[in-house]
Amino acid sequence: MKLPFLIRELIGALFKLPQSSLRKDRVIMRIAALETGLDDDPIQLSQLRQWVGLPVT
Repeated sequence: MKLPFLIRELIGALFKLPQSSLRKDRVIMRIAALETGLDDDPIQLSQLRQWVGLPVT
């Protein structure tokens, strides 16, 4: 069974965001990955939190 493209995009956002056309749903998935320690990039985390309107820690 093949996963729908949207689900595959969201899963991919856990590891890397596309360079073009950021979407809020993908950004939130990337923030979740950074917050849980799946990846370590505090600068990107701060930038993305600010982009979606969350407090920067």
